[in-house]
Amino acid sequence: MIECLFSYLPTLEAQHPVNWREEAEAAEELDFVCHSFDMERFLDGDVEGALEHLPNGGGRTLVYRGWLLKEDEYRSLEDEVNSHGYSLLTNTNQNLEALLLPNWHLRVAEFARPPSGPGILIRKKRGKPPSVSARLPTFSRTTPNPAKRHGLKPATFRLKHVVPGLSRSARK
Repeated sequence: MIECLFSYLPTLEAQHPVNWREEAEAAEELDFVCHSFDMERFLDGDVEGALEHLPNGGGRTLVYRGWLLKEDEYRSLEDEVNSHGYSLLTNTNQNLEALLLPNWHLRVAEFARPPSGPGILIRKKRGKPPSVSARLPTFSRTTPNPAKRHGLKPATFRLKHVVPGLSRSARK
């Protein structure tokens, strides 16, 4: 059986209502068991005190529903939850893989469009105007050039002043 673990911030919630309780109530209506812990105590280093009300899990799984945590904080949460007989549905390594761009970008890179924006020129078909027309920025030796990485070339076209009614041969 999966249970939910919500974090709350007493000081913040005293000033601004936070809707975690609504989510917890909705989960309880669907027969999920919900627990909560004081995130302020947790972040102040009192991990055991913050989770002291968490009962023995008996090997059950918890879904953490709360604020994003740094790696060491999430690992502390996982260790404390494990000491109470639970396991987190998303362990620390899975959490990092999902949250940190370098850990997942390669998996979706083939589905992503090449970068576009200021400094990068993309030509879809020969003779068509570029979708982005700007100078490529200068890059230092330590900064990889994203245009080269994606096989793009800097803009090499010239803008010509067009006078209405003037033929193409006269514009040169």
